[in-house]
Amino acid sequence: MEIRTDTDTERFDAAVATPGPWAGDLLADLPWQVNVFRAISAWYLLTDDHRDGEEQPSFCRTGPTFFYGVPSPDGLAVKLGLSQANHRPVDDPNRLERTVAPEELETFTRIVRRHLPGLNPDPVRLSVHMEGYTDSTRPLVGPLPTYDDIILPAGFSGQGLKLSPAMGDIAADLALEGRTSQPIDFISTLGRTAA
Repeated sequence: MEIRTDTDTERFDAAVATPGPWAGDLLADLPWQVNVFRAISAWYLLTDDHRDGEEQPSFCRTGPTFFYGVPSPDGLAVKLGLSQANHRPVDDPNRLERTVAPEELETFTRIVRRHLPGLNPDPVRLSVHMEGYTDSTRPLVGPLPTYDDIILPAGFSGQGLKLSPAMGDIAADLALEGRTSQPIDFISTLGRTAA
């Protein structure tokens, strides 16, 4: 296989393609859809009476309102995120709207006031990013259907960062060995049978 860049062309036996939310644009002939959504993360400071300097665990609430939190290492703030049901679809990943409108914070505000009274209700930081979701919410992991020498990990439905070390090992196994000893059949809609 040849891979061309702006400066050179090189030959490789296999490659790992990690297109993220651009999977549909870069791999238009994929038989599976990767739908892109715009996700917002918001950081909140702990109130003075809840700051004890102790390291706090990450948490996830699954119902009836799904949200998760990741405390900062210094114990001063918590990053909050919402479920995919609260994310807006993205038509063009090259034109992501990064400005957060005040009304987009209403769900965060309700969560903080109702469930997390130890946080100040006004966020100190906001970020916008994209997540690629498959219809089944199972990621695409394995060789492309028509190109066995291109390994695709994509469509992690909001779980990619959490799984990235293991998925990196699996992609390397598939690219170098053509198989993996890791059990990927239960998550992959693309992959080969685990060795």
